[in-house]
Amino acid sequence: MKRILSLVLAAIMLTALTPALAENVTISYKEATIDFTMPTGYPLFEKINSSGDTHFLMMVPMDYGSGQTRVGIAEDTAEGWVEDKVEFFQNMLETDQNATYEDPQISGPTVWTLDNGLQAQVAFASVIYETAMTKAFGRKKIQYNYYAAIPLYSDLILTADFSQYTNADDEQLLNDECVMAVLNNLVITVPEQQATSVEAQAQTAAASSKQGVSNVQDELIEANMQDGLVLEDCRFVLAGNSDSYWDANLYLAIRNDSNETITPKGSLQMLDVAGNVIEEDNYPSCYPSELAPGEVGYVIEWNYLSKDKLSSSEDLAKISVSFGANEYSLNANYTKLDITGEMLHDVDYFDSVLRCTITNNESEMVKGPWVVAAIYDQNDRLAFAYMTMVSGGNTCYLPASQQFVLDIPVASTLEDWYKENGIELSTVKLLCYSQN
Repeated sequence: MKRILSLVLAAIMLTALTPALAENVTISYKEATIDFTMPTGYPLFEKINSSGDTHFLMMVPMDYGSGQTRVGIAEDTAEGWVEDKVEFFQNMLETDQNATYEDPQISGPTVWTLDNGLQAQVAFASVIYETAMTKAFGRKKIQYNYYAAIPLYSDLILTADFSQYTNADDEQLLNDECVMAVLNNLVITVPEQQATSVEAQAQTAAASSKQGVSNVQDELIEANMQDGLVLEDCRFVLAGNSDSYWDANLYLAIRNDSNETITPKGSLQMLDVAGNVIEEDNYPSCYPSELAPGEVGYVIEWNYLSKDKLSSSEDLAKISVSFGANEYSLNANYTKLDITGEMLHDVDYFDSVLRCTITNNESEMVKGPWVVAAIYDQNDRLAFAYMTMVSGGNTCYLPASQQFVLDIPVASTLEDWYKENGIELSTVKLLCYSQN
């Protein structure tokens, strides 16, 4: 069991508070000190309840709502602590016999860079639930959770556990902004002999943040790139003439500007003008899955988006893109193969087809090559991307010195959208590799 120390909070109503209330509190362990001051301007937060070694930062957002915030110090890793919290939340959904749950949402962990340059691992979870008591009042409830951890030094971390419980149709007041306000109101002091490591972490975080400046050219896309990853280019296409759905296509080109090989890990959210999440992916794939320094990978998201969720393109507010380095390396062993391509037109009912020729110049047979194709427009902007495995539904092998020809068609709905928006498919970038 993880050892959580010092500051402990409980979900109790404000009327149950008996100890003295305060505006700030100090937490200490192993000569590390956290000075915390109540953030202002957020309706969630009341006052810090302090009694001996127990401290409560209460949230009372609604007449029938309640919540809690626990801030403390633990002996753990930031990633491990957050992942344990997410796992606990998932186990609750599977094993709790006293409530029924629906529409669970889990995103992260992702990396947030704080004002002091330190980096926090943060995950979000929410779920709608019913118990015997809530059914008696004819209301469904919703639970929001944020889990955050900040490395201090050695195996010591700062932890923050947030929750809000309220009626399912009430406003969500526990959000990214107020969680960040709490984290930025934590002043961290560590022993002098450890100050260098904390300062180094802040400097590294600041450097990564500078490396992660995004070249976002699609106004809908809001990017949060960390750990030296850069959003080099992007394109979102909402196309189609169906009465019931859209063809929603998101293409991202992610470049590794760090000095190390990175396994990108991220999340995507599509939000409407009311702030509702209408689509999300907490585990988007990047191709290839590991990026060497300077290498570019592609994230390709495609799906049918119901017009019940988004009736008009004008109702789409933004697409939130967040990527950082996965702490776990896949240790993938890739063999890159030669590949060339040319654009063809009017092939098998398609206006545009990219014909790729793969050559195995290796001395041995390779297994099921992966092909990643990116097509750029007349302004050298990313217009289309595609990933496929040469398999035909079965395991495929390409003998040494042999070639394979693959056609990648551009869907007619995309072609129509390109024409309507004055976009001409121009240059092609190709990558072919086999994972040994």
